[in-house]
Amino acid sequence: MDLIPFGGIEAPVGTIRWPPEFTHVMSTIGFQDALTTSQTCRVRTTPDLEIQIVSIVGIAALKLLSWADGYPERRKDAIDLQFILTHYLDAGQSERIWDGRD
Repeated sequence: MDLIPFGGIEAPVGTIRWPPEFTHVMSTIGFQDALTTSQTCRVRTTPDLEIQIVSIVGIAALKLLSWADGYPERRKDAIDLQFILTHYLDAGQSERIWDGRD
């Protein structure tokens, strides 16, 4: 699990810089779209704790963007994308595909 801050701390928009030296720059392109299409997951009810979980499609899109941004050094993104594509149907998607639902 990765927790990546973005939004109000992006400068310039679409990038963040990591402390303490703020020399490592990371693209946040696609993060807002992934958040917009994320799903709410209730972790517990007392006290209430809900978190946003990026969809499989959102993760795949972010992996493509990350791979393109860091190619050829970011080979792990290609490996992760292959894993997602190989196991997509195992993640409860086969019924949706065969039923024709969006």
